[in-house]
Amino acid sequence: MNLEDKHKEFAVVCFARFMNIAATVDAFREEFQNDIPKPAPLQQNQDIEQYHLQVEQHKRSTREKIYQQLRRYNVTHPQFPQKYRELFHQTRKEYLTCYLLEELQSDNTINNELETIYGFIKTRLFQNINSEQTISNAKLAHSLLKTIASYKISK
Repeated sequence: MNLEDKHKEFAVVCFARFMNIAATVDAFREEFQNDIPKPAPLQQNQDIEQYHLQVEQHKRSTREKIYQQLRRYNVTHPQFPQKYRELFHQTRKEYLTCYLLEELQSDNTINNELETIYGFIKTRLFQNINSEQTISNAKLAHSLLKTIASYKISK
């Protein structure tokens, strides 16, 4: 599959919005599903299981090709095209502007938000039966506590 400008610009915008390569490939496959080559149709005498294996192989192969092509449209890649640099920085600026709300500029608001999230995670920690999710929530709660503590110390 040869990438057109619209494909390249889509990848640059995704990376500018802090999406990793896997998320960018998934978004690309969803957005441009009609542009991605389809697997060969089922032949009349072909075994259905063999055909499913063939389709899965086609999906993996296509995903890998897209991955290899899109990765260079991340600004951190050494082969990032100069012509997309302005689009990247403009998109990044717009994206960050959406999240830098005035109410988050206040130290007290940030601290309150962190404490609220910590309380929510702590509640979920005690409600979980799934040990894997409990471990994940414990790590998140620990990380939030460290952030709250360091935030209070820095004031």
